[in-house]
Amino acid sequence: AAGTDMIVAIAGTVAKKSIDKGATWTQIATGLRQDYYSMVTMRIGATNYLYMANGDTTIKKYDGTTWSTVANAPSGVKYLAPFNGRLYAAGHSGVIVQGSKINNPEVWASPDGLTVQILTHDGDPPTGLYQIGPHLLVFDRDATSYIDGFGQQTLIIAAGATGYSRSVGCVAFRSIVGVGDNAICWLSLRGIEYYSPGVGIVLVSKGIQTFLASIDWEQLQNNPGRPSATYDQLEQNYHLALPTSGTHNNRMAVINLRQNVQWQRPGPKAAASIDRTQSTSGGDLLFGGDSDGYLTAVPGGFDAKSDANGYMTLVTGGEGGDLVSEDANGYIEVVTDDTLPATLFLAPITERSGALHSVGYDGFVRKHYGVNSDDMISAGTGGVAVAMTIVSAPFLFKRPRQRKKTRAAHVTAIADASATLTLVVRSGGKTTGEKTMTIPATAFNQGKRRRILTSIVGDAPQLEVRTTDDVRISLLGLSSQLLREVV
Repeated sequence: AAGTDMIVAIAGTVAKKSIDKGATWTQIATGLRQDYYSMVTMRIGATNYLYMANGDTTIKKYDGTTWSTVANAPSGVKYLAPFNGRLYAAGHSGVIVQGSKINNPEVWASPDGLTVQILTHDGDPPTGLYQIGPHLLVFDRDATSYIDGFGQQTLIIAAGATGYSRSVGCVAFRSIVGVGDNAICWLSLRGIEYYSPGVGIVLVSKGIQTFLASIDWEQLQNNPGRPSATYDQLEQNYHLALPTSGTHNNRMAVINLRQNVQWQRPGPKAAASIDRTQSTSGGDLLFGGDSDGYLTAVPGGFDAKSDANGYMTLVTGGEGGDLVSEDANGYIEVVTDDTLPATLFLAPITERSGALHSVGYDGFVRKHYGVNSDDMISAGTGGVAVAMTIVSAPFLFKRPRQRKKTRAAHVTAIADASATLTLVVRSGGKTTGEKTMTIPATAFNQGKRRRILTSIVGDAPQLEVRTTDDVRISLLGLSSQLLREVV
């Protein structure tokens, strides 16, 4: 507002703003309806406005100074988008989408305002809006339609089969984010989608489909506003926070969109990975089998989650697990820590023009860039050390069904200063003991390879590497002996 970078955060019933990159906050509104917001910015005359809707009886607006409501706007609006000078609204009345008067969101009635119906093959109501290129995309759970034009005489409605897709829609409206030069990403029933005019809709999460199949889809259906996404323009990463179970976002899918540009990776669009969003008050228990085959908590073990019948099970193969810790009485419990990210967003900081931030379920805003401690306060004190954990894909040695005895683990790393790594090998539901490896400072940006000896038997051994030091891992490997097949 007025040329000033501003962060506006809503937590619970209160809205606050910061004009000093999050160092101090000022309350700007209270008594708000508690639900997930659709937020858009729109310039009216010489003023930039932030418009907000979450199913409340009124649409809210803020110009950097005054918090107020949008007069004459429809009640119960859940989704907003600016398009061709109008503010469009949906989610308040079945398949209806309404647009305000051009350059005047205070007027919605005909003939200046617009009311259209998006009728798809399944008759589902809209689940999100977003402008891309010359079109306003209108999503439902199973289809992607679009609106084109300015007014009654030029308006084009292309729904369902005549739109962009009758089989791919959107299940989480806060996952819809603009990426790259002229594209968007969002979460559908089949995974994370990418769309750019002239390219069409492309599934870009094929590398993490096993993980996406294990997330809590029932929660998404009941709470479509829970997942939250943002886009880091400098790193070209699309970040999506979502729940594997329960009511909190506890994992983050990251889609890197670099492709076929100088000094960037070649190949298909997007590389997908998963970040484990740790709780600062626990959630660090991993499990494996002991020497007698009993379940025990082990470093570098497997995540736990509940199965369809409510029993505890271990997860492998890229599935998402729960954050598990030990309570005061020694029993295990699932952690629902309020420091986990309810909302992701990008905001400028001193070091760069945009950095990943989150609003936790406890109402605190956290910066996810340029810090060595998690949950460190703005004065630079407190928090816990940020750890990097890498788990390799299974090493099958072209013999997926044959047992292997792993004898050594290899790591190549690049470090400006000496770094300490902790290594664990997983196989057959068991893990080895932790081994420590020291990587000396490397010169000329060249990797240094080190080896540790180990011993474990299984069909598909995996290597896990953990560290809190500044280091880049360039190679992981295992040396294994193929054992005689059991007849």
